[in-house]
Amino acid sequence: MALTITRDKTLFEIVGRIDTSTVKSFETHLKLMLTNLEDLTLNIDKVSKIDASGMKAIRNLYDNAISSNKKLCITGLGCKEIYEELRSK
Repeated sequence: MALTITRDKTLFEIVGRIDTSTVKSFETHLKLMLTNLEDLTLNIDKVSKIDASGMKAIRNLYDNAISSNKKLCITGLGCKEIYEELRSK
C-alpha cells in the first residue's frame, strides 16, 4: 500500500506504511511542513506498518522539531510505543 498524507491545518493523517519504500517521501514532506509550521500533529491510526527506517524517520522529525523549538505530536494507535521509543534514546 502506498503512503498517503492528508492535511487539515496542522493535523496530518498518515495512511499506509512507513517503511523503506515510502520513508523518503514521508521524511521530505514532513520536514518541509515542519519548517513552515510551528507545530505538527501526526495521526497514525491508519498506518499499517512502521519498520526500522520509518521509526528512524520519525526520530529525525522529532529531533528536528526539538532543535527548532517546534511541537510534534503523534496520535493514534501505536503512538504510545513510538513515544516510548523516542524517550528511550
